[in-house]
Amino acid sequence: MKLVKAITKWAKAQGAQHVFFYVTSGTRIAQTDAFFRKMGLTTLGGNYAVKV
Repeated sequence: MKLVKAITKWAKAQGAQHVFFYVTSGTRIAQTDAFFRKMGLTTLGGNYAVKV
């Protein structure tokens, strides 16, 4: 959680409008999905994105 928040905070400070997290895990897919959704991200294809 801290890493996702830190990356999002850094990206916002750099003037980014979105952050994309590329997920390559083939295991625990439901848990990975729940984690990113809990962090406020939405799916974009097979990846996740958040507007900063």
